[in-house]
Amino acid sequence: QLIAGESPLEIIEGYTEYSGRMQPLPDWTQEGAIVRSYGGSESALSKVTELDIAGGALAALWIEDWAGTRQTPFGTRMWWNWDIDRTVYPDFEDMVSELNGLGVRSLIYFNPFLADASEKPGLERHLFAEAEEAGYLVKNLEGETELIPNGGFDAAMLDLTNADARAWIKDVMRNMIGLGVSGWMADFGEALPLEISLESDVEPESYHNQYPFDWAELNKEVAAEEGVTAEHLTFNRSGNAQSPSVARSFWIGDQLVTWDDYDGFKTVVPALLSSGLSGYTLQHADVGGWLSVNQPVVDIELFRTKELFQRWMELNSFTVLVRLHTTNLPELNHQYNTDDETLLHFARMTQVFASLAPYRKTLMEEAASKGAPIVRHPMLHYPEDANVYDLKQQFMLGADFMIAPVVDQGATSVSLYLPAGSWTHLWTGQQMGSSDQGETITVDAPIGEPAVFYRTDSSWGETLRASLAEKGIL
Repeated sequence: QLIAGESPLEIIEGYTEYSGRMQPLPDWTQEGAIVRSYGGSESALSKVTELDIAGGALAALWIEDWAGTRQTPFGTRMWWNWDIDRTVYPDFEDMVSELNGLGVRSLIYFNPFLADASEKPGLERHLFAEAEEAGYLVKNLEGETELIPNGGFDAAMLDLTNADARAWIKDVMRNMIGLGVSGWMADFGEALPLEISLESDVEPESYHNQYPFDWAELNKEVAAEEGVTAEHLTFNRSGNAQSPSVARSFWIGDQLVTWDDYDGFKTVVPALLSSGLSGYTLQHADVGGWLSVNQPVVDIELFRTKELFQRWMELNSFTVLVRLHTTNLPELNHQYNTDDETLLHFARMTQVFASLAPYRKTLMEEAASKGAPIVRHPMLHYPEDANVYDLKQQFMLGADFMIAPVVDQGATSVSLYLPAGSWTHLWTGQQMGSSDQGETITVDAPIGEPAVFYRTDSSWGETLRASLAEKGIL
């Protein structure tokens, strides 16, 4: 197919007629951060108090370990047995109810795998055994359950070509919605092997890229069937060309907790920009990354530093979601509350994120109607400016804001390109730029004040400054 348009945005509008367009996220997701919580209800409720005292804006707690955790050579992993672990959360329903009463949503975790949980302490319902007996799991060519290595343990995938299997896992999800949770990470979907046997006659080679679409669609269906679509949040990792038509939101995968441009911090902006051009309009990253490594035997140790966490948080504050992950080795990596300085910085940036909620709402409506991404490459608005095409570490939030996050360790200033026109520096109110041509400038960017500009004629820019002043941030 060929898609024509007078501008890059028109071409994207045409392309997203094919890929599908993502619908606006629930309003509550824009009110503050989504903080990962683990270790029981007391830990969860303490985070609400902690952030309230610090002046942070909190939208939800992501209770990833609701079904329990296991220790592997890879670090702390979740038990892929989608039933409440009562040894950790004996009062799960009460906790969710109390959080809802405090205005904080509860999110959990699902994926299309099931692990053999025979040895899991406190096991009440064994979903792997149920699914295997019913024939709901992907089989190998010998007709046995296909077990797939997953970083320290094996697990089987649900056969989503089996209508009964889909109905069964939807009942499991439906139960959690009934307990008051407002959504979950809908992880994985990309790992379907090729030498397998499926319930339907479809060939595994042709179904491989369809599987993540069907996984996202299944999650969409259960929310619609329960009548909670408007308030329900899911975020997927994988998809195919048409997944934007069924997915609620995405995140860009499990980056390393490093500064590099291979799989670390410097990959975030390029990933957001490129995916945004492909219809993945509601896309975000784990604040601080996920993959940490502790292998002293082979001299590989990768841990998240305070500075990396803070700079990553500043970047995410100008995207569509702020969601934290504690990494696969939480105790060895810097967290939002490791020290008071980090906690106050985190609280500050959550308020910046919350102040942009009305603006992002308009952008999400534009994404739904025209397919325009939230995080945009500058060439979408300045296609005649040849200098913007090579920009890799700065982005626009809609048409009004230009952001150049600090992505180099130890840097306290950043260089960025301002297209022709007048631009106002968010933190000082100073006007910069040239009406005749674009300019590359260097601006101070101490921690807490990333390089952010808005078009001087932008009412949204002035609104943001006013909101930050009212909150005591400016």
